[in-house]
Amino acid sequence: MYRVEERTGTLLKYFSVLAILIACIGLFGLATYTVEQRRRELGLRKVLGASGRSIFSLISSEFVQLLLIASLISVPLSIFMLQKYLSDFAFHIQLSPGIFVLALFLSIVVTGLAISYQLVTAIRTNPAKSLKYE
Repeated sequence: MYRVEERTGTLLKYFSVLAILIACIGLFGLATYTVEQRRRELGLRKVLGASGRSIFSLISSEFVQLLLIASLISVPLSIFMLQKYLSDFAFHIQLSPGIFVLALFLSIVVTGLAISYQLVTAIRTNPAKSLKYE
């Protein structure tokens, strides 16, 4: 009776994993671009005494803000679409907010992992190299 839904679910799992991988690659590219554009600023901050933690929080806070804005758009939209989809079934389940909180937490973790390599590389770089041609 629900064979079509099972096939659709399996297909959606594969495409979801593919979409997450593509998003992570894009996020890594955006982090690379951001760090490269701000390399001189980061070097100057290091020379003036900024700690690695403050530089890390400066750059990562921008990405977390973008993530929160995307979540504010996507969560209500997904709740609406899921309620509409689930209303067609004979037995209904309630959507719990824990699922959406877990998804937000996992997306923050994935964002942190995707940008951390570029930020650690920028933090450990000698500031003289980035300020050499100024």
